Amino acid sequence: MIDFRNEKTFESFKVGETIFIKGSQGQKMYAVVTGEVEIRLGDQYLATAYENEIFGEMALVEKQDRIASAIAVKDSHVAVIDRERFEELMDHKEFAMKVLHAVSSRLRTEMKLKPFGS
Repeated sequence: MIDFRNEKTFESFKVGETIFIKGSQGQKMYAVVTGEVEIRLGDQYLATAYENEIFGEMALVEKQDRIASAIAVKDSHVAVIDRERFEELMDHKEFAMKVLHAVSSRLRTEMKLKPFGS
């Protein structure tokens, strides 16, 4: 299992603090070390990232701006993973599968939110 507590860079957020907003540049992704982070599109709930789960990965995968916002719903301590570290971690099957799972889960949620054919 990947232990994000061993990463080198961390940030902490209090309940209600915004980690990133929709439309901002995505130069890094995050992994929850402690706490919980909600992913939202405006007022619409999309997902929750719990301990040892990642978020913000889509901006690195797609090399595009953020498509949603992330807000701490509990005091949260997160590992910060920049593009260089992301590319290193992608060489590890377990991390790559974690990214695929996260992206697939987000896609599945989006498909449920939009009417078919939209």
